[in-house]
Amino acid sequence: MKNLAKLIGILLILLAFAIFLKRSRERIPQKALLSNFDPEKIESIKVKNKNVDLQLAKKNNIWLIERPIQANADTNSIEELLNKLKNVIVGEVITEDKNKYDYYEVNETSGTLLTINFKDKKTVSIIFGKESSNQSLFLKYPDKNQVYTASGLEKYILDKEPNLWRDRTILKFKNEDLNVVILQKKDGFEVIKSSDQWILNIAKKQYDVDSNKLTDFLNQLSNFNADDFYAESSTASLKITGLNEPVLKLKLKFNNGDEKEIFFGKQDSQSRIYVAQKDMSQVFLVYNYTFANINKKYSDLIKQTQEKK
Repeated sequence: MKNLAKLIGILLILLAFAIFLKRSRERIPQKALLSNFDPEKIESIKVKNKNVDLQLAKKNNIWLIERPIQANADTNSIEELLNKLKNVIVGEVITEDKNKYDYYEVNETSGTLLTINFKDKKTVSIIFGKESSNQSLFLKYPDKNQVYTASGLEKYILDKEPNLWRDRTILKFKNEDLNVVILQKKDGFEVIKSSDQWILNIAKKQYDVDSNKLTDFLNQLSNFNADDFYAESSTASLKITGLNEPVLKLKLKFNNGDEKEIFFGKQDSQSRIYVAQKDMSQVFLVYNYTFANINKKYSDLIKQTQEKK
């Protein structure tokens, strides 16, 4: 009985100690990673680890990628990162032991160094480490020894390869600003807006357009984004992509006099179509099903019961 009483006593002590530790951790003050964070005051962002060396900069209110490539940045990706950073909460100190930095991946060789430069010349640097079992991150400031837990940011956002930060926009416009769509191909046609009515012209014949089908078509065009980017930009690549002899030329005319011309070339080994915009060097890739939704036949858009005009 005495041994049982001792055992119960030990268990009660351990239970009390566990409760004390839990409550102690709950009392640890949590704070925002970036206090008084104002995204509008950011001038540049750098993300560097063993796989990524990315530099983003804001110029004339437009976010750009400056390294490792030069391109427009995707606004949604930037906003996602900034919103996440704004909500990151720093928790308890896990360790100050330098020998454990590798384990938590918070040194400059194993971690991800995030550097934010502000317009007032203030700079903030943070090393983000690996994710814990509860999906929080470990982090450390380069000039301090403490390793902290942090919540509110997923590691994959910092580890994205450069192309995932790029603006994938090929076409972006409002449907009401468009007045002519021309599809130049073997069975090509044009759709023209006249007095707020759309008419389809083909082989000197006119057809009334099915408004619902046309709206779906224009919605596809007005938010036309690439699935990927083709890296090669030499003259020889024209034959590879087929953009020297496109299967479809899409020409758009707008109310303000602007025009855009898009070329569609061959299909690659992953069922993606090469796409380029006139007077722009970048070649995009879009999946074949996206191309199929754009490469309409005239019969896809006209009202089915009508006489030729």
